[in-house]
Amino acid sequence: MKKESKVERFKKPSRILAFDGSLKLKGIFQSYNAAEKITRIPHQSIQKAVDGDTVSVKGIYWRELIDEDTIIDIDDLNKLSLLEYDAAMGQDRVIFATRNMKRGEEILESQFKNRFQVIKSRQSNKWKRSKLTS
Repeated sequence: MKKESKVERFKKPSRILAFDGSLKLKGIFQSYNAAEKITRIPHQSIQKAVDGDTVSVKGIYWRELIDEDTIIDIDDLNKLSLLEYDAAMGQDRVIFATRNMKRGEEILESQFKNRFQVIKSRQSNKWKRSKLTS
């Protein structure tokens, strides 16, 4: 029986992405431990958010970089949205309906896009009505 070397026993660290309440990329971490050291959030909590057991931890949506061929770097900070990332990874996960992340207001990302479009169309209709009355 072949004995495993120490290097083979340990899993390669996962790159972790952090998105804020406005759904923009705010951090890229080389491992769960690095994310824990910088944010002071226990890596077990981050792991639960990455796995989908919890929606977010301390106002941050956490995702694991699934595809090793995907390149996400510093240029993507504040530009890449959570919706774009999850769509590229083929996921439709639960997020909070508002930026202030109120509990109980959870929806799927696909529903969030539709909700935003409805709100935007209502606002444009109000503008059109006010323009016509004046």
